[in-house]
Amino acid sequence: APMTQGHTLVVPRAELDNWQDIEPAVFARVMEVSQLIGKAVCKAFDTERSGVIIAGLEVPHLHVHVFPARNLSDFGFANVDQNPS
Repeated sequence: APMTQGHTLVVPRAELDNWQDIEPAVFARVMEVSQLIGKAVCKAFDTERSGVIIAGLEVPHLHVHVFPARNLSDFGFANVDQNPS
């Protein structure tokens, strides 16, 4: 479930459980796409910053969370809306 409005996932096609196992070129592309989305999220949600999290604990497929961030509390999965509309 999304942490905030604008919370976006970047998921590479390569199915890897651990981000440390990804090929460097693929990881670079994942981060490049994450950066582009981060800029778009900032513009769309009127924030100066976006956050990025690679948790790697619950889903066995590498993915990067990108979300609008106004303060440190925006980085918590405790903010997740369990019933998003």
